[in-house]
Amino acid sequence: MTFSHGVNDMYPVEMCVQMRDEKAAALISGSLNLMKGFSTMASNNQSDQQALQGLRDLSVSRVKEVLSIKVRVPRGVLLPPSRR
Repeated sequence: MTFSHGVNDMYPVEMCVQMRDEKAAALISGSLNLMKGFSTMASNNQSDQQALQGLRDLSVSRVKEVLSIKVRVPRGVLLPPSRR
């Protein structure tokens, strides 16, 4: 897992995971991409637009049994209010 220096209180995060086999990796990759697709269909009057935007920004790639998941995380999620 890597965290990069953030811009505008958003921090790029990348997580690489080696799955048990390619079939499991394909299942998880497909499920995450499906969740991303559902987030684009959510109505604009949702109270938590930041969470929906996080799903829209999610990037999932797969090479055989290795998944790479990239997302931009708000500063408030990474650092508790007392540490800001």
